[in-house]
Amino acid sequence: MNSLFVYGSLRSKIQHPMAQFLVKNAYQIDEGFIYGYLKNMGPYPGAILDLEQKSRVLGEVYQWNEINAISILSVLDHYEGYDCDNEEESEFLRRTVDVYGNCGNYHCYLYVYHPEWWKDKGQIIPSGNYLDVAL
Repeated sequence: MNSLFVYGSLRSKIQHPMAQFLVKNAYQIDEGFIYGYLKNMGPYPGAILDLEQKSRVLGEVYQWNEINAISILSVLDHYEGYDCDNEEESEFLRRTVDVYGNCGNYHCYLYVYHPEWWKDKGQIIPSGNYLDVAL
């Protein structure tokens, strides 16, 4: 897989150094949403999936060449605090998700907030758009 849905500090308008890394190593192909809930965790947001499809999280879809996939994912995993060998201690988990874009639908990677940590942190962002609270 060579695509990623981003909803928080990796979005292009946030101007975070890791967002700039993504822009330099991938290209944005669309904007869209996933079914989920978004919380403001202070310096960054966290999302979880909504299997009942009642709430949306807005974001951007990025794609990169397969040749670069391992190195890009390695950098992003480190940034997101994801360790595939120790998910219990990972703040974010890398999962795959269906994204409903403006120009089509995609199956992408996504970093979701660890569901066990979700309950006790942050405030729900009702719009599902991190830009509403970050800019």
